[in-house]
Amino acid sequence: MEEKLAKVKPADLKKADVVKKISKDIIEGESVEITGHLVESDNNLGRSLIIDLNAPMANNFRQVDHRTIEHIIYRNVKYTLGKKAAGSEEFPLKYDKNAAKWSSTKLAVGNWFSSVSYYKVKSITDKENCQVVTP
Repeated sequence: MEEKLAKVKPADLKKADVVKKISKDIIEGESVEITGHLVESDNNLGRSLIIDLNAPMANNFRQVDHRTIEHIIYRNVKYTLGKKAAGSEEFPLKYDKNAAKWSSTKLAVGNWFSSVSYYKVKSITDKENCQVVTP
């Protein structure tokens, strides 16, 4: 969004259609996918405080409005707004407690996975060994 605003010339701000488009972009925002950890939920305001695991450590707290959430994947089950989400065929209908928490076939450098703590994959030696870091 910042790139779009940087391209606007000061002379264009006098045009009503340009100002209308800019204000619409600011109000609507943009879709973002967050891999995160819930810190705090405020049901009165309908917002949650989330730690974004892919953001830099200095600026990784995000405030999420509950009305803007399209879907949540929790314990390998995808929850949506009551309609079938595209691309959700790979997720099971019910969580299987005996299944592995993560698939080694989907493990790649830079991915996050969790047991009790969050780990980020730094390098993969072979199928059984990988090097991880904690944030």
